[in-house]
Amino acid sequence: MDSDGEFIRDFFVSDFMYDNDTPFTILVEDNELVVEPEYYRDYWKDREKSIRRIQKEVGLNDRRMLTCHGFAILSCKVLESLHDNYLLPNNLTYRDLLSIAPYEFSWYNMWLQKDRTIPIEFREPLVKIFHHKNHHMEYLQREITLQDISRGYIGIVINSNFSRKYGVVSYEDGDIYELSPREIYTLSCKIANSLLSTVKRVLRNLVSRVKKKRVITTTGES
Repeated sequence: MDSDGEFIRDFFVSDFMYDNDTPFTILVEDNELVVEPEYYRDYWKDREKSIRRIQKEVGLNDRRMLTCHGFAILSCKVLESLHDNYLLPNNLTYRDLLSIAPYEFSWYNMWLQKDRTIPIEFREPLVKIFHHKNHHMEYLQREITLQDISRGYIGIVINSNFSRKYGVVSYEDGDIYELSPREIYTLSCKIANSLLSTVKRVLRNLVSRVKKKRVITTTGES
């Protein structure tokens, strides 16, 4: 759990367990985030470097980068294996791991993929994460409600990495956000381009009407 998480519907053991002995494993590549310029610039590049470092440290050779951002489902068997078969032999502590790369769920996930301690039964994230304010505002602009989100997720996270400067942000609080200079510039460009497109369309329609009127007049005279 994270402190900025909020449950939005009832949840059950079956949401987390594949069977009586095996928890689901949350693993995704996040390709929709790597193609997003804002996320790629502000978060992805540093995050990828750290997680690739974890892969290398545990000896996992995989071109994919399968992990999760939070709200992982952890197995005590995997944690025991990480401790007994990786930490102790290498004279490491959990503090040492986080000093190498501060992504605790990725240490768990990469070790599980390397060690195969338990069967890996995939599941997509159970919690919708809004990584930056534009993610949040996009949902609000599309009029997506919490009830809509609850059809696919048991909870939401409005990431405190960006939201803490606005205080405690609830899902409906999109009107508290202030635009940055970059966002003001981008918005101004979008408005200008939209106005320019409208003017061009009006002029094209006007020219088309004038040409059509001339054709009709000429035809009438002949």
